[in-house]
Amino acid sequence: MSAIFCKPLPLTIMGSSTETVAVPKNLTNDEPGMVWRSSTTSGYVVVDTENRFFDTIAAVGSNQRNSDTFRLRMANNLLDVNGTAPFDQTYPAWTGTAPINDAISLVVLDSPVTYRYIRIDFVSTSHPSGFVEVCRLVVGKRVVNVGIDIGHEEVFDDTSAIDEGLGFTTIDAYQIRQQHKVTISHVKEPDYYMNWRPFLGSVGMSKYFLYVERTNDPHQQHKTFFVRNTAPAKRINAGWDQLSTAVRFQAIGA
Repeated sequence: MSAIFCKPLPLTIMGSSTETVAVPKNLTNDEPGMVWRSSTTSGYVVVDTENRFFDTIAAVGSNQRNSDTFRLRMANNLLDVNGTAPFDQTYPAWTGTAPINDAISLVVLDSPVTYRYIRIDFVSTSHPSGFVEVCRLVVGKRVVNVGIDIGHEEVFDDTSAIDEGLGFTTIDAYQIRQQHKVTISHVKEPDYYMNWRPFLGSVGMSKYFLYVERTNDPHQQHKTFFVRNTAPAKRINAGWDQLSTAVRFQAIGA
């Protein structure tokens, strides 16, 4: 099953039910401390995609529980997206093994669409926080691939300052960075130059993107990340019309 590499499209916020401080514009900001919060335990947000192609939608850094839901509506005008939309589906916030921290709600469409407006209604009845919180909204078109190669590395890099001496140890605790190193093989030249090269050239090492190791997995919450490259991505010539792409990245907030 293929992995997902998806760069967020630029979005314009058209409306939301929002707490005073945590404004909806934060949903388009990659900084982990910049979040959107609803004014109650049931909140919504409407965004304008400007008719760009997309096939992947994700709410990153969500405080929703697995008993909560989100309703996804898509249409080409605001009247329909706020009412009877041609695309109208309700999903569980997440399933399977619980995330360690915040969750990522994910919708993967079978093929790209160009609906101009998207509305997401988050329902978290009786949530103890009293609000819904989301760090980043990702809408984009994923890069097609056959899946990551055997040998995928997952590293937990503890950045704490540890000072050890004779008879003592002092620890100044900092974040543990979760990093991944993956290689995608069997990439045909047309696919590389039409999809992979534009993607890698646009994200570089400073732009975040959505990475899903494998979809429809019981441990998907532990295999879905919002990441940025921490080393230059590279193309490897593996043979005639056969290329490989190697990337190393770490999760948001690390």
